[in-house]
Amino acid sequence: MGKASKIIKVVFITVTVLFFIVFIAGLIFIKTFDVMRFKPQIIDQASKSLGREVNFDKAKLGISLTRGISLKIDNLAIKDDINFSKDDFFKAKEISLGINVLEFIFHKKIDVPNVLIDSCRINIIRTKDGLINAATIAAASSTAPGNNAMVIPALLISSIKINNGFVNYTDHAIEPAISVDVAKINIRVTDFSLINDFAVKAEAAVLSEETNANLTGKARLSLKEGAADLSGKFDFTVTKAKLKGVNLLRLILDKISVIPGLSEQVEAGLSEKYKNKLVSDDTELSDVKIPFEIKNSQLISGDAVFGAEGFDFKGEAKVGFDASYTLKGSLIVEQELSNAMISAVEQLQYLLNENKQVFIPLKVSGAGDKYKIEPDLEYIAKKIVVNQVKNKIFEAIEKASGAGGSTDNSQEKPSQDMEKTFKGLLQGIFDEKK
Repeated sequence: MGKASKIIKVVFITVTVLFFIVFIAGLIFIKTFDVMRFKPQIIDQASKSLGREVNFDKAKLGISLTRGISLKIDNLAIKDDINFSKDDFFKAKEISLGINVLEFIFHKKIDVPNVLIDSCRINIIRTKDGLINAATIAAASSTAPGNNAMVIPALLISSIKINNGFVNYTDHAIEPAISVDVAKINIRVTDFSLINDFAVKAEAAVLSEETNANLTGKARLSLKEGAADLSGKFDFTVTKAKLKGVNLLRLILDKISVIPGLSEQVEAGLSEKYKNKLVSDDTELSDVKIPFEIKNSQLISGDAVFGAEGFDFKGEAKVGFDASYTLKGSLIVEQELSNAMISAVEQLQYLLNENKQVFIPLKVSGAGDKYKIEPDLEYIAKKIVVNQVKNKIFEAIEKASGAGGSTDNSQEKPSQDMEKTFKGLLQGIFDEKK
């Protein structure tokens, strides 16, 4: 028994020493391994896989107890499809990630503790035919003869961080072409996988020089027949944004053709306190709240709120990945400004809601910064005409009821009761037809 115990002890010590030697040898190998020796092969394989020219300045392997094997790449650049532009589609100052090798060896799982992408820039282009450059990445290689669908192992990325990102969107499908920038993008993704939902938090500068937009929610990315399908639910908020060169309130009033020259009439009758809301070149958005869901390549919101100085827009919104959008809802002018507008144009009193605010149903549709605003002219005309006719009838009733000049008090009360009943009947008829 003692001899067997000694043999087991010797074997255990030998195995431990060998394991330690292998570990040290692996550590030295990784620490001294020069990735740059294989740069041409890496670039060639990456370019073939993406169908785009790929390049980088430096790449380095490292190892640590917390991150496992780590990889750092400096100044990675991916060229755009030559059918779209000759510039870079993607650039990043630094990309680093770690891989838990033991998890892959023993459980066939790709476990990545963290991914960091620093100072990246993405240029998205849409052609006149509606094609988007991002959709062609890896398209050629995936459809090449002999290529089989790649089986992706279970993937878990504990943390993805994107710092100081920038996205430029250029749309040539609109004449003239538009260009929109979103800067200061910071994104945090937690527990990313291709099986379960993952948490997303993001902030950016939207229609502003300072960070003013926030996004939080849960998403899921699925791969089906080689295509990526993104879904999820999010809350998106924007504060202190500016629509340059667009005065939304004036633009909407100009579209209400049933009251010719409405914006000019309102402007002429407003005090200096309110006049600036109609003559300003820009629209200041104070508070935008859009809870939305992503499905079927669309962003859908049933409860969007766009707050601006003097009015709010409330309704539903749909935004496509091709930058097209549709907003259906109502413009609601704050009560104080509504009163000032009614003082300038009396007909606007017929558009008041129960809160004494001017209420204008409308639809906004378009793509990029090209849009079409369509107030519900049928609703507006009906409200104005019906109320004007109702008032004329009421005036006629009042005139007729007092025309006899009778001083008999016994006849006065029945006449007043009849007038009240008739007015109530008419009120009900007109209210039903609003």
